Amino acid sequence: MRSMQEVKNINAEEFNTRTRSHLYKQWQRFTAAQHSAYRIGIWGTTGAGKTTYLSMLYDSLLLRPGWTVAADTNARKFVTSQLRTIRTKGHFPPPTELTTEAEIFRYVLQEERSQHVDSEFNQITLDFVDAPGEFYEKPHQADRRVAGEIDILDYLSSCHGIIFLLDPDRLDNTLDEEEDDYRTMLLDLFLEFQERNVKSGFSDDLRLEQYLAFCVTKADKDPFWTERENPQNAVEEIMGDTMYRMLSSNFARPNRYKFFSISAIGRYQDTETGEWLENVSYPGRPTPTRHVPKKPNDIIIPAVTTTNIGTAYEPSEPTPPVEPFSETTVRPPQKSTWVPTSSSEKSERAKYVEQVSIIKKRAINPLNVIEPLDWLVDSMRRQPPRITPRSKR
Repeated sequence: MRSMQEVKNINAEEFNTRTRSHLYKQWQRFTAAQHSAYRIGIWGTTGAGKTTYLSMLYDSLLLRPGWTVAADTNARKFVTSQLRTIRTKGHFPPPTELTTEAEIFRYVLQEERSQHVDSEFNQITLDFVDAPGEFYEKPHQADRRVAGEIDILDYLSSCHGIIFLLDPDRLDNTLDEEEDDYRTMLLDLFLEFQERNVKSGFSDDLRLEQYLAFCVTKADKDPFWTERENPQNAVEEIMGDTMYRMLSSNFARPNRYKFFSISAIGRYQDTETGEWLENVSYPGRPTPTRHVPKKPNDIIIPAVTTTNIGTAYEPSEPTPPVEPFSETTVRPPQKSTWVPTSSSEKSERAKYVEQVSIIKKRAINPLNVIEPLDWLVDSMRRQPPRITPRSKR
């Protein structure tokens, strides 16, 4: 009888082989576009919230002033289906299954009042891949290349910017023996990027060209809510002090990485006390109820920040100092909400997802879902990264 990890490895290998041809065909379709595009990668482990984030990102973009957003056919079907689950049914989308094909979704942002003499508008095209989290966790288990085709690592290494969704529930003491921690996974990924850059000869700089946005998800949950203003502390705890220091010492370029705290659902404000309450109910946890705030600050800190694509990156601006991690901010360890490992657990995982519910569907209030994209896009417009063309890899 196979172990859970063996089943997981076999499923990952089958998924990798099946999706290469499909992913490459979409790659050709998108890279043949007439106008330039920013390719934004999404990276995240199982349960980090990639599908939910992509859905609520599009939903938030529809509401922002100054820009008109549209999606291609695949993206539109994906988004409307997931938003129906979230906003109408009050549930979260289940984690992407290994048996599904990885899709490339395209969002097009058109800047208002930017029409040129030739009747063209300034447009920003964003391409995303929604792949199962298990695949990012063990990207080297199967052959990564088939002649003339690409895999997820090919795609990520070609991205101009990457949004890393870090699950604060996934701490070292919650992992099984065969599961890798964030330090191991990120180190493996960044070394892979470096190796490809060296082989391509496209740049003499060993540091990564990509802009990296590290986002701590589930910022609406206790105790992460109280730390949302200091995402660098949470990132250091999640990826470990060693990997945190490696970002600046070996991998990322100055001002090309930034930390965020985000929540696709956010909190809702109690009309009587002004307190921000959790808007998600989890199995085995009591539904959050209001109580009198202990501090006046609890009712005046805004739950949502909204920005337009504007000043975010100055090439000449020095990297801002990061406060060292404080012992006083250590969070109590929490077990991951779910860790699916095999197809035999599909029913249990689906059952759990059905039990996780949104308390007030009309009070969904995303926190900082656009901010990472704002920073990435504005930074890339100011100083575009020199990404190696695939033909030179």
